Parts: sequence; C-alpha cells; structure tokens
Amino acid sequence: MAKFKVWHVNVEGMDYEVKAGRANPFKSFALTVNDRPVALPNPFLSQFTGMDAQLQLGSKVAHFVMTGNKMDLAVDGVYLDSGKTYLPNEKIPMWAWIFVAGYIPMFIMGGAVSWGLSVLGTMLTLRTSV
Repeated sequence: MAKFKVWHVNVEGMDYEVKAGRANPFKSFALTVNDRPVALPNPFLSQFTGMDAQLQLGSKVAHFVMTGNKMDLAVDGVYLDSGKTYLPNEKIPMWAWIFVAGYIPMFIMGGAVSWGLSVLGTMLTLRTSV
C-alpha cells in the first residue's frame, strides 16, 4: 500500500506538487517535485538521524524535513503542515556517537539477542539525539 505525503505549493504563479514517501515497504524512500525524482542524502541513515533536503521551487528554496516518521515541507521559513518556524536539523552530538560506539562490541561478540539489542539501541540513540 502506497503511503505518500503530498504538498501543493504555488511560487510566482507556478504550481508545484511535492510528493514524499514509499510505494511499498520494500521500496526505498522517494521525493519528487512535479513527478521528477529529487536526489536525497543517504536515505538509510536518514531514517535514524533525520533528513533536511533543499528543493528549488522556482526562485525559492524549500526544505523537506523528515524526523522519524514525521515529514513536513518548509517554504519561506515556515512549515506548511504545522505552521511552525523552520529550524535546520541539528548535527548529531558527540555523546550519541560515544553510545553508538559502545554498542559495537555488543554487536560483534554477542548472539542474535545482543545483535538485536545493539541495533535497537543504536536506532533509539540516534533518534533521541536529534
């Protein structure tokens, strides 16, 4: 089942349709503007750390922001869905990378349970830190 989020934006009399989502759970994440694909930063890592991609819509720069499962589009410094002021995603703090490094021995030396716990711990640490 396709799950897409669609925004309709008018910039200087030109209409733009920005669409984001997955065609199905096995497909990679896609972002399109007027049905043309937009290159995204590492979509796998972005699922955990968030994504802030710039889009050129006519003379304006829009920001597609995704954190976890929440997506929004910012135009003129304001998110279209929430109405809040756009703030760029912050970099992952050093304390989060220290925690992630601590999961590596658990991943390498453990069995299936510790592998699962280390992956889950890494995901939660990176999501919490941004």
